[in-house]
Amino acid sequence: IFLPHVMSVSAVGIIWVWILDQNIGLLNYYFIEPFGFEGISWLLQESTAMPAISITTIWWTVNVNMIIYLAGLQDIPEDLYEAARIDGANKWNLLVHITIPMLKTVSIFVIPLTIIGCWKVFGQAYVMTNGGPGTSTYTIAQYIYNTAFSHFKMGQASVAGVILTLITLIFTLLQLKAMKAI
Repeated sequence: IFLPHVMSVSAVGIIWVWILDQNIGLLNYYFIEPFGFEGISWLLQESTAMPAISITTIWWTVNVNMIIYLAGLQDIPEDLYEAARIDGANKWNLLVHITIPMLKTVSIFVIPLTIIGCWKVFGQAYVMTNGGPGTSTYTIAQYIYNTAFSHFKMGQASVAGVILTLITLIFTLLQLKAMKAI
């Protein structure tokens, strides 16, 4: 379960470029073409490039969230479920009235971290599409990198970096406030 997370971003990007390839990609070969459809060029179309990178990123990072939620689930006392079952609660009631409320603090921790991670996406877009086609997968982190190291406009890159830092700080403060840490 945790193996994708320990892989480098370049390895993940290269693997998914191969999986998503229009001609030899596993996704088209096993899931699109057997049903009589033509293979999709996932990373070469503006409408599918960002969803493809999003799926790649989710595959690469969801395991951390799963482990955190698993720890949260294991922290819920079994007595609560047992008492609810004795009172006649079904599985839906257990989920809505016990599991989800008891995972509130875990969700307050995980959701902002995931949002912050989305703002910082760089490697996947850089390796898989280099920001293309056009600028459909161009992220703020890639803008900072290109502005600083390709165009040597360090001032603009610094401003963009400060903006990204402020966005991250805002989500961090919201998370801390929601967790009543500040």
